[in-house]
Amino acid sequence: MSDKRFATNAARVANFDETVRIVGEVMQTRTTDDWLDRLRACGVPCPPINTLDQALNHPQVEARELLVESTHAVLGAMKNVGIPVKFNEEPREAVRPAPLLGQHTAEVLSEMGLSDAAIGELTRQGIVGVSTL
Repeated sequence: MSDKRFATNAARVANFDETVRIVGEVMQTRTTDDWLDRLRACGVPCPPINTLDQALNHPQVEARELLVESTHAVLGAMKNVGIPVKFNEEPREAVRPAPLLGQHTAEVLSEMGLSDAAIGELTRQGIVGVSTL
């Protein structure tokens, strides 16, 4: 190699910023698909680095049902990340959107044995917040 700054791995590491700059400029001269074709033809195992939009619109995301629609109490219909681990074809519990602040407070306190009156008193004193939805 004619440029001693890049002749060895140690030299490339020492000149890391310059290495990244030069490689970045060269990578911008072709499309991702072109680079993937060229690298794979040389036996280099390489996947694309997708943008978030590309990743979420990948056919495998749909096939694995990794994005599911649910209904949020305030925002309405929205997409959420589904359950990524699937052991069989049995239906799984639906993915629910994030709860509103205090949405499940009364339910949790009730399951802990508190009465409605006790929960009401905690709420009145501002110790806990309970969603009105």
